[in-house]
Amino acid sequence: MKNTNLFYSLLMILFLSSGCGGDDPFSVVLDVDPPEHVKQLALHCYITNNSQVLFAGLSETRALLDVNENLNNVDEGLISLYHNGNKLFDYALSDNPGAFVNYEYDNVDPFGVREGELEIRASAPGYPDLIATQSFPDKVAVSNVVFEEDGTVDIDGFRLDAVEVTFTDPVGEENFYEIGLVQIDSSCVSGDVYVYQVGFETQDLNAERSGDYNSILLSDVGFDGLEYKIILGVYANINESQNLSLQWKNITKEHYQYSRSLRAFRDNQDFGFISEPVSIFSNIENGLGIFTCAREEIYTALLASTENDPNVLTGIIEGTPYEPCDIDSYDNGGTGANKFRINSNDGVKLLSFGLSDIVVGEIGPETGTTFYIYYYDSLNDKDYFYEEGVLEITSHDDDLNFVTGTFNGVLRNSNGVNDEIEVEDVIFEVTYSD
Repeated sequence: MKNTNLFYSLLMILFLSSGCGGDDPFSVVLDVDPPEHVKQLALHCYITNNSQVLFAGLSETRALLDVNENLNNVDEGLISLYHNGNKLFDYALSDNPGAFVNYEYDNVDPFGVREGELEIRASAPGYPDLIATQSFPDKVAVSNVVFEEDGTVDIDGFRLDAVEVTFTDPVGEENFYEIGLVQIDSSCVSGDVYVYQVGFETQDLNAERSGDYNSILLSDVGFDGLEYKIILGVYANINESQNLSLQWKNITKEHYQYSRSLRAFRDNQDFGFISEPVSIFSNIENGLGIFTCAREEIYTALLASTENDPNVLTGIIEGTPYEPCDIDSYDNGGTGANKFRINSNDGVKLLSFGLSDIVVGEIGPETGTTFYIYYYDSLNDKDYFYEEGVLEITSHDDDLNFVTGTFNGVLRNSNGVNDEIEVEDVIFEVTYSD
């Protein structure tokens, strides 16, 4: 009993004495000087056989406690790409030097698969020269891609559309894969191509998320030399007017290691100051970063529905056929002649119709409907508006949002000069959105 009382007495003395001179008896403040940071040059470059514009990033590393959110880009460097010892080209400084990839080279055509060794070299004042080598991995093709509506479930048991991918892994060699789902759109006006990532998940035990979370990584450790099937559950909304495509990549081991380490690093940021340091894989000699190349193939998983895009518009303007490649139509529910719109563009000329209401028959004041017609010739920088003629709605299906019509008439230059053009035999068949 005496020993117990003595213990509690000592504990109370310790508690009271530790509280003297501070607000929190359990806190300890240490002044620690951060370690000195030695800057290094970092290089990032990723090439696929489909790359037309090749990008690279060159930057300086920064200290652990550096809170500057801007990239420490190095714009005074030189980056060169070699194939089997022969120089292919130098990268040029990008038009957007503040971006992560601040160098680029426009190859015009797809880069293709180069047999042998690719080598990248980079230099900048005050740093040792950087170098890294890679070779394109061997091709492993997909044998089958099947889309099945409600074909799988997520971890909570909810139904998801499924994309089932089958391939045969070569026996006796390390192989690594990256899998994504995309929808690809292109502008017939500008020629630009847009790739949209499609969200998906998988419960395959051999798969793990990539560094950018948009795709998954596979190593053949668990299925070397076997036919393998993986099921992807699509949880994102699919644009039915575009193909749903499988983005299939044969990647190098270095690509696999870098992507895994990058994901681990990003996952680790969620734990703040209690997180353990994570090293990001690098294959750059005399510096940090990654240089890698991959074989990329695109396989169609689901064809676009043509039923949702029946828009047609043709005509003759100033005696020349007008066949626009970009046609859209919508009813914005407003008032005035902008309520219902039809817009068309062939990359040079734009023809647009606006109506206050969709009424079958000839459109005009006698029907209580107002309208306008606008035409723009970008080559000559001239625009024209309705002068005279007949605009007629020939049919309207309110349930399907489908409307057809014709126009023949004359448009006048908006600057008031005596400049008129004749528009003949315009026929439109459009499905409009609300």
